[in-house]
Amino acid sequence: MSRNNTGNPIGSGDPRDREDNSKNLDEAVNKSGSTWTDRFGVTRKTMAGQESEFNAAQSARAMAFSSEQSFRESQFDVAQIDRQLRFNAFIAASGYNGTGAGGAIEDYAAGITITEYNQIIRDSAGEFWRLTGSTPLPYTTTGAGLPEGGTLVSVGDAVLRQEMALGVANYGVFVSPFGFGAVGDGIADDSDAFEAALNQASQTGRPFRGDGGRYRITRGIGINRTNHPPMLVDLGGAEVICDDGAISFGGDSAYHLTTTFSSYPARGDAKLTLASTAGVAPGDMCYIESAATYDGTIPVMHYYIVNEVDGNDVYIEGAVICDINEQQIIDEGKAGGISVNFYKLQKEIIICNGSFVAIDPNGLRTTLLVARHSRAVTANLSFSGHTRNQMYLQYCGYTVSSNIKVHDFGYIDKNQGYTANPNAPDNLSFGYGIIVARNYHSLITNVQAGRGWHAVDASRGQMHVIYDNLHIGRNAWGFSTHPGPWNVRYQNSTIVGGIGAQLSGGVYITLFNCTFRDIGQNINYGDCAEFSLLNCRFENKDGSALTTGLYRSGGPQPPGVLSVGQERKLIIKDCYFANMGSLAIAGYFFDTLILDGNVDQNGLWDVYCAPKTIVTNNKFIRPINYTIRLRLYPETERVLVEGNRSMGPRSSPSGTIQRLVSVQGTTNARIMITKNFTEIGAVLTVETSYSGPPIYLLADNTTATGRLAEGPVGSTILNSIGNRYALKYYQITATNDVDNVALVTS
Repeated sequence: MSRNNTGNPIGSGDPRDREDNSKNLDEAVNKSGSTWTDRFGVTRKTMAGQESEFNAAQSARAMAFSSEQSFRESQFDVAQIDRQLRFNAFIAASGYNGTGAGGAIEDYAAGITITEYNQIIRDSAGEFWRLTGSTPLPYTTTGAGLPEGGTLVSVGDAVLRQEMALGVANYGVFVSPFGFGAVGDGIADDSDAFEAALNQASQTGRPFRGDGGRYRITRGIGINRTNHPPMLVDLGGAEVICDDGAISFGGDSAYHLTTTFSSYPARGDAKLTLASTAGVAPGDMCYIESAATYDGTIPVMHYYIVNEVDGNDVYIEGAVICDINEQQIIDEGKAGGISVNFYKLQKEIIICNGSFVAIDPNGLRTTLLVARHSRAVTANLSFSGHTRNQMYLQYCGYTVSSNIKVHDFGYIDKNQGYTANPNAPDNLSFGYGIIVARNYHSLITNVQAGRGWHAVDASRGQMHVIYDNLHIGRNAWGFSTHPGPWNVRYQNSTIVGGIGAQLSGGVYITLFNCTFRDIGQNINYGDCAEFSLLNCRFENKDGSALTTGLYRSGGPQPPGVLSVGQERKLIIKDCYFANMGSLAIAGYFFDTLILDGNVDQNGLWDVYCAPKTIVTNNKFIRPINYTIRLRLYPETERVLVEGNRSMGPRSSPSGTIQRLVSVQGTTNARIMITKNFTEIGAVLTVETSYSGPPIYLLADNTTATGRLAEGPVGSTILNSIGNRYALKYYQITATNDVDNVALVTS
């Protein structure tokens, strides 16, 4: 340690600095501690400190090496054990058994009795041996040495392992098309090899593995799964090119029982009481068909899974979704009855990890069809190419589809897109991505879809389906249903471009937390008994108004899809609409229309009223002309418009006047308009086309700069109470005019 601490720079000849340097050198070399301090006050390592650090570092390196080596050895051991386990599994799957207790493989010795040709023994080198086919059974080993005069033949560990790796038919633990002669280059016709491999996998229960090949299929391949074990089709990154080809997995379609009801079930019932349950077992599918219809033509269908059988009572999973009875047939004016049918479902199938390319010159193929399974899982699949249907799931108990991409179905090229003519000669307008029909329950999640006609579709007899996290771009219709699905839910999904959603024919439909951007039309919900639009967003660029809005095609729901006392509802709640222009909201043919908590920017609502219409707590930002235009009908009974806010101004067409609520049409409805606010324009406008009783109630409303109410001469408000206004009435009069207050506007 320096004593003089002169602070002189390096190179100093001062004797005091030489004294400090000498003492510091002595400490650096001989001090037992780990540090010393030089004459500038900097702490440095002594020789002992450096040796200590080096030794510690060496120990750490040795420990790390030892730990890594142990890890590598353990990984090697695990890998060896895994290989042995897989090999043992392969031995069992290949049909071989040992001669010991429980099929254990015994080491070669005298006195081993072999009773079957598929029994094997092991020699000292680890090779396996079996009897030749010409050796009579049973055979007892002599112990004189293999091959005991030619009675035993080597199976060969090395040969077996090679067969295992290649997936040779009848030997491997998995099945590969390469084991059946597939070329897998995308050019050669691999139809026969691919079909043989699928059949082998289906019949034996061994996994099918695509091994990354490119298989060209030039015809339809149909795998009959009747009474087969569960099946795994792991494409392993393979590409299946369906060149006028298609692949399907199905089973026996015959009903093992057709019967009738002893008593008719109602909505919510958990059991079916039948005339007979002979042969019905848990897991069967129950198919009910009525002469009543969804839409006047398609018969009503129900599909349920059997949970339990007790005498003539069949308990189902879930509950009956709608009343089923003959009165529905009578009320619709149809002829016929109701049949109850049962069929067996095949064991689970999983199809995953690959892609399908459709080359379909006639546009009529279904690339992948899965039917009549207790559970069908499709995952990590990609579909492309023009064809009628890219994936179709039907007649199953449960289906799950996850991480699916569908693309180019029903698309022409560049910006031409699809044709709106379903009879177009090119057949491209018929493109569908994923269709579900006649299943009890389906879950479709994490789907990317683009350039097609219908991205996802639910059709006849589909009981329940949930669509979650779909991203759909440039489709004619992003979501679609056709007559016959019951409970359909879309959630957490986005549609960009195209038209929107064609949901005519679904019975109970819900859209939750979905976004529609830059679409040409919105949603058609024709023939729905209940339709809910919750927490959804509709966004177009300014000035690109829709050709249609939330509209309804068709007529009222047929009796076959309604239960006694059921209220038909249209609910639009907590949604956001931007730049949608005149948004038509068709509530007729429903019993109740509820519009609550929504926000509309740069638009107006054309509301076609239901018998009970409720418009509450909505906010309008820069509305166009009419904010809420109520179109009334003779069937309209009550209308409540309450708590809405209109924030302007926005320029209106020449000669028009801003107004919050306008009423038109012929009706006997009681109309109540309360607690609303408009920044500009009238609270209420009665149109000249209105024909009905006086407006029942106008109460607690505020207009900051406009009139309270206006209408043609002779129009009347029965009760005008507690309103605030800049200007009061124009031509219209109030019978009971109480506590209305003029605002100070300057």
